[in-house]
Amino acid sequence: MAKKGQKFRKYSSKMKQEVIRLHMDEKLPKKTIASLLGIPESRVRLWIKNYLTYGNIELKRGRPKKETTEEEMERLRAENAYLKLLVEKILEEREIKKKTKVEIIKELAKEFHIELLCKIAGISKSTYYRILKSKDRDKEIKRWEFVFNDNSGLVQ
Repeated sequence: MAKKGQKFRKYSSKMKQEVIRLHMDEKLPKKTIASLLGIPESRVRLWIKNYLTYGNIELKRGRPKKETTEEEMERLRAENAYLKLLVEKILEEREIKKKTKVEIIKELAKEFHIELLCKIAGISKSTYYRILKSKDRDKEIKRWEFVFNDNSGLVQ
């Protein structure tokens, strides 16, 4: 713990980068680096740990700034706009089938209203239910095909 009136020495970014270079490139031990540069070994250990953990020597002090509601809304709008543009670019490259859209809507229906999801996907609600029903019918047909093919000796 710091003592009253104690002065702390500040080290430049160049010094910290030199410590990292000596450790990573030259493979020098931490103790050797500390004695070479005339700095405490604990500082050398900390800078190397920060570099290996965070990819950065400099760490900001204090608590991270909490996002305000307005900042969060702006960030979410930006994320939404980015994802919309990304999806548009992907759709330009290849057409997504309605069945794929229905699968996505079915998965998201646990969280959001189906009407809203259909509107976003660009399909009608009736199309969603029609494709969903046809998928169920396809599964049933495949199940019966399996039963008949598996028990081929019973059905002739």
